[in-house]
Amino acid sequence: MSTAALNANYAQLAAVNLITGTTVNGSLFGFGFALYCFCVRLLYKQYRNDPSQRRQSIGTLIFMSLVVASQVLDLALSARACQVIYAYHGDYPEGGPYGYYTQVYQRQPIAVVGIVNGLVYDLLTFGVQIWRLWVIWNASRYAIFIVSAPIVFFLALWGTQITQMIGILHGESIVRGAYVVMPVFQITLMLAITLWVTLFIIGRIARVRRRHIRIMGESDGASQYTAIITMLLESFALDSAWMALIIIFVGLRTTGNHGVDVGAHFSRTLSMSQVRQYNDPAPGVPFYTPHQDPVAGTAVVPQPSGKPIPKLFQPVKIRGLEFQNRIFVSPMCQYSAENGSVTPWHMAHLGGIISRGPGLAFVEATAVLPEGRISPEDVGLWSDAHIEGLTKIVEFAHSQSQKIGIQLAHAGRKASTFAPFVSGGSPTAAANPRERGWPNDVWGPSTKPFHESYPKPKELTKEGIRRITQAFKDAAIRALKAGFDVVEIHSAHGYLLSSFLSPSSNLRTDEYGGSFENRIRLLVEVVDVVRSIIPQSMPLFVRVSGTEWLEQVAPNDPQWRPEDTVRLAPILADHGVDLLDVSSGGIDARQRVVPGEAYQAHLAGAVKKAVGDKLLVSAVGALGDGHIAQKVLESGQADVIFVGRQFQKNPGLVWAMADELGIEVTQAKQIGWGFRGRAKQALGHGEKEAKEKL
Repeated sequence: MSTAALNANYAQLAAVNLITGTTVNGSLFGFGFALYCFCVRLLYKQYRNDPSQRRQSIGTLIFMSLVVASQVLDLALSARACQVIYAYHGDYPEGGPYGYYTQVYQRQPIAVVGIVNGLVYDLLTFGVQIWRLWVIWNASRYAIFIVSAPIVFFLALWGTQITQMIGILHGESIVRGAYVVMPVFQITLMLAITLWVTLFIIGRIARVRRRHIRIMGESDGASQYTAIITMLLESFALDSAWMALIIIFVGLRTTGNHGVDVGAHFSRTLSMSQVRQYNDPAPGVPFYTPHQDPVAGTAVVPQPSGKPIPKLFQPVKIRGLEFQNRIFVSPMCQYSAENGSVTPWHMAHLGGIISRGPGLAFVEATAVLPEGRISPEDVGLWSDAHIEGLTKIVEFAHSQSQKIGIQLAHAGRKASTFAPFVSGGSPTAAANPRERGWPNDVWGPSTKPFHESYPKPKELTKEGIRRITQAFKDAAIRALKAGFDVVEIHSAHGYLLSSFLSPSSNLRTDEYGGSFENRIRLLVEVVDVVRSIIPQSMPLFVRVSGTEWLEQVAPNDPQWRPEDTVRLAPILADHGVDLLDVSSGGIDARQRVVPGEAYQAHLAGAVKKAVGDKLLVSAVGALGDGHIAQKVLESGQADVIFVGRQFQKNPGLVWAMADELGIEVTQAKQIGWGFRGRAKQALGHGEKEAKEKL
């Protein structure tokens, strides 16, 4: 039998025990209480008629009352859990009654009370069983051995329950990784105690019962002794028989896998198709949300269709991180920040995308200095005050088991401009101080502006360059404090570092201008300082423009060309960059972009061909179709793809691409349940009825 099948059977065993512990015990409680009342009546008669037995009668009554009280409390706790289920949810989830009962019960403050009550109940019931075993066997030389075994089992049972309680107090329903094993282990221990005690009591009585009766004579004590033994034996036998039925059920379920599935109907009733039934919390975040395991966007292995998994949905590992697919979300400026701090819009914008399964998502271009913002509403990380808001976004991503990165940027000579939707188009106009802009504090490699409508930049001094480098370092430190998984350095689209690369915008004559080596110097220095700050296990990306798109309008003018990008790539790899994110344009306002399907992929392909396995390369631009993206990866032009605008239009783009490629991927639990299980069956049933009516 496979491990998966074995785990499923264990889960069913735990389910049966839980259901019987609530519904069966609840149904039979009235019968048990009637027996209790009958025993109380007998004890009362004994107390009145035989003064010598009064002490024993009171002790027995107290013991029985404690057991009944414990059962009543357990029933009340179970009823409360079920009340919560129906009051707040109204129905069972895909996990079935077992899954819902456990997840709701374990989330309640009464969970610890329930476990403590269980400890007391086990002490009373198993304690008296073990005590009776000792009374019957204490005259034997094997007594210590015979009694030691159930004591060890009982202590182990207590240990698992205490461990479970500690887990709840620390925010976990059960110690992680023991969602099926622990309840099954507890059932096994209970069964072991009961069977052990029952068998050895029966064996002992079978041998020496007549001797006990003969020694005690025909007194009332002998009669009571016989009655107590009979009652204990019946209780043990019933308990043992029920637990044995559970084991038999699992055995039949297993046998059924090779023939007729005897337990299939009951299994479907309990909806136990999945091993993990606890709605366990996501680890490491200060709020509750279900743990996503596997993470959304993971290709199902094996595919139900039998298809091989396309490269687009194959995992990729970069340093210490593994990404479940190769669809990454580009940084997209939202122009919605307040003094550099993110707002609820950013959480809403990114949250819907992140929860639907991209391999990696980036927060937008984040300014390392206030004057390095593109617009007054850009996100920043020049102050510790910005960390808190970004941390919340990171925590949400991590609560979904997703990876999230941040792009550190400085707008350079393209700073202090309006948001595109305010200015009415590109190129955007400069924002003046009255409009919260800083046109007199805009800096670039030279005094040449991007466009006449943009602010005229000042040329950065050596001291200013050092300040820029330090700002990237400080921002990287803050990014680590916020908890980001990946850092990307923005050196594309004509912003500061990009403008230093291009001879069309960098007219300097010092060590930061002129030759290729001089023009890339600032970028390399920033890469070095950021790489020195972040952990070795943390990936570092750099985004560059593969070309200025001046080939058609000014082919002979100095410009950054595709061959320059190819030349830069291995240098960045030598300085610790893990992935080169190849975009294009944005450096010269005269650019003439050649649009089309995957229109920038050839730029990434040229780099990939040159660097091979030395550096990962990504493509971006018009890659929102699954077939197109897969084609780019299959051709070897890129290792991963970045998509931006299409995620704005469709946050579920990962699913759409999977559908286009005909494969199945995992989805966030809160969303995915509606597309499978009971919901899917209900939809299918409705469709069938509609067809029949036609």
